[in-house]
This record gives sequence, C-alpha cells and structure tokens, in this order.
Amino acid sequence: MVQATFRSGVEPPKNLAYVEWFSPFPNKPNPSHGLYHLTRADRHHAAVIPIDKLKSSIHLYPSYGAAV
Repeated sequence: MVQATFRSGVEPPKNLAYVEWFSPFPNKPNPSHGLYHLTRADRHHAAVIPIDKLKSSIHLYPSYGAAV
C-alpha cells in the first residue's frame, strides 16, 4: 500500500500528525478576557501531515456563553 501512495525512491514519513485548521489570529485579543477568538477554517478543516512540519501547538478553550 505504501508503494501505491509514494513514488519510487521517495521515503514515506515515519510519524504523522492529525491537524485541525483554524482561522488566523486576529490583530488584538478580546478586551474582556485577553484571549484570541478563532473559528474553524472555511476550507480544508483538517489534514494529516508529517510531524516534522509542525512549528508549534496551541491549546483552545471552548466559548461557553452566559452559563456553563
């Protein structure tokens, strides 16, 4: 199966990461709590990429509304 996915002579990546894409960071954080508001990307919501392509990770907090 690997041979069907990668051309001859191309070494397949050893470790992969599942990545969910979000909007870019806005210029300023929300003034009430100091956090940035992100939304899911309009296109290409997720991808599987080689782990050596990752630059950093982030932790996302859900937006709860008036009551939790």
